[in-house]
Amino acid sequence: MDAEDHRGGLRTPIIAAEAEASGSNRDLEAHKAIRCSAKTLRVILSLQFLEVAAFYGVYLNLIVYLQDVLHGDTASNVAAVNTWAAVSYLMPVLGAVVADSYWGKYKTVLIGLSVSVVGLAMVTTSATLPSLRPPPFAPATIGQKVVFFSGIYLCAVGIGASKAVFISFAAEQFDDDAQNVLEREAKASYFSLYYAVANMAMLTAGTLLVWVEDKVSWGLGYGVCASFAAVAVVALATTAPMYRILPPVGSPSKGLLQVLVAFSHKINLTVPDDATQLYEEDDVQNPVRERLQHTDQFR
Repeated sequence: MDAEDHRGGLRTPIIAAEAEASGSNRDLEAHKAIRCSAKTLRVILSLQFLEVAAFYGVYLNLIVYLQDVLHGDTASNVAAVNTWAAVSYLMPVLGAVVADSYWGKYKTVLIGLSVSVVGLAMVTTSATLPSLRPPPFAPATIGQKVVFFSGIYLCAVGIGASKAVFISFAAEQFDDDAQNVLEREAKASYFSLYYAVANMAMLTAGTLLVWVEDKVSWGLGYGVCASFAAVAVVALATTAPMYRILPPVGSPSKGLLQVLVAFSHKINLTVPDDATQLYEEDDVQNPVRERLQHTDQFR
């Protein structure tokens, strides 16, 4: 009995020690995951700073370039900038659909930024080579306009498509586990950090980059924007193993389009006189779900 008690007395501390070790291991793994997520977050925020600065480095001074370098009239310059800005701010909708349905967020961001690098390189070339810039007080030729506007629209498509996807891609790096309080707090703070970083990037573009473009060289200023986007692409590609990359799960826009297609196919159908024929279930008197009464109010 003494031996059994002795063995039993030893057994309980061992089990407790194992449980404590298991719990500490889980805590250690959780802290490692949080540190990894924090490191990933810092990398993504740095890349977003480069992306936002590159975009606004072109946007904030675009109308000045069109007026002082390409010698366009005021009305056409304003219309060109507004059209370009509209494309830039509508592209996130298309980018989100492509990311959710086909490419996934990581691939969409990588391809979008790569396209923007090509566009910014064309803009830099247009602002640097004398053959692509009109002489003083002379309007730009068709070829010169084609090169420049092709570049800025590639920039708008690339950065615009990746902008909204980049934000949600960063949020995917955190767990939604309700028990991981630190992880949830880090995810909640990400959006505040993003807007702080975005404002810093816009401030940098509106002061430093605009000053370089106006006072030093348009080619140098646009070249800095292109280098920002290029660094973002290279860094995003080289740091791929540290990201949590989820497959596309489908876009809610697909269901909306299906509804519109079904509506277009059935728009000429005649509604039956008997309203009960509108229901597919055999049991019309369904106690679980109350049905709305059919009316002609919205015919």
